[in-house]
Amino acid sequence: MVSAVEMLERMGLIIAAKRAEMCIGQKELADRAGIHRTYISDIERGRRNVTIGTLNKIAEVLGMTVGGLLTTAEKPGAELELKPANGNSVAELDLPELKPEVDKRIS
Repeated sequence: MVSAVEMLERMGLIIAAKRAEMCIGQKELADRAGIHRTYISDIERGRRNVTIGTLNKIAEVLGMTVGGLLTTAEKPGAELELKPANGNSVAELDLPELKPEVDKRIS
């Protein structure tokens, strides 16, 4: 079973890979989906717990279904098998390293 945090990270990587496959930037994906670019960035880094509605908007732009996205994210290692247009695996994309966000308000 995949943890919620791991599922969000995998979905983010899949979204980033599909976006790269389409040769579009985060801003274009955000504009087409009707959401803010920084929100896309947070989703791709696994830092946002995205709603089904937002996920549906993103999936439509990427030519996917929410079910297809979730099914892919559930498969261990599936996000590493996706190939963007440049032929590299998603693991080779220039994406920020996924790290848990530290709450700086806690001293």
